[in-house]
This record gives sequence, structure tokens and C-alpha cells, in this order.
Amino acid sequence: MKIDRHFAESETPWYVGRAVAALAADPNVSLKSGRVFASWTLAREYGFKDRDGRQPDWGRYIDGVVGEILERGGPKDAGEGFLLLVRYFWAHMQPEMHDEARRIADLLDIHFLRP
Repeated sequence: MKIDRHFAESETPWYVGRAVAALAADPNVSLKSGRVFASWTLAREYGFKDRDGRQPDWGRYIDGVVGEILERGGPKDAGEGFLLLVRYFWAHMQPEMHDEARRIADLLDIHFLRP
């Protein structure tokens, strides 16, 4: 965390294991077949926590960080630029997020990647 503050929202392998255990115990798990889930979305659904009692939620965290970066008008370092780029690749695949993807593309001047 001294090098990258974003690691404060990291989760342990135990947390991911809890996600797997929750899925294995779900009698309706077949309804999730063929889809991809993040540990934080499964934690919201099933209510499990990490070993230290936290419920890390990278999705909510990155929403806040990206919002701050966009509000300020751009990334302050390469790490924030990387987070924006990752967010761009995710957002441009979500029809409801195309406006955010365009804002990020403009900010990073990545016109060749626009949706």
C-alpha cells in the first residue's frame, strides 16, 4: 500500500475461496452457468466476508476513484492513468456506460479505442 494506495481494497485468496464455497453451496448455481462474476458481487449476494471481517468491494471502490479522476479532469500519475484505461475497456463494452467511456477516451486521447 505504500507503493500503490489502491491495494488497500485488495482481498485475500481466502475471500475468493469463500466466493467459490458460496457458489458450490447454492442449489440454484446452474442459473449462473456461463457467466463471469466478481468476488465483490458474489459477496453482496451471499453475504460472506474476508478473513479480517472486511467485505472488499473493488467495484464500488473503482467507481469512486474513477469519479474523482474524471471530476478533477485527469489522472495525476501513471497508476491513475492505468485505472482509467482498465475502466475504459470495461465501460466501452457496457451500453449504459458509453458516455463514461467517451469521457475517458477524450481524457486519455485514445480516439482509436472509442466505442
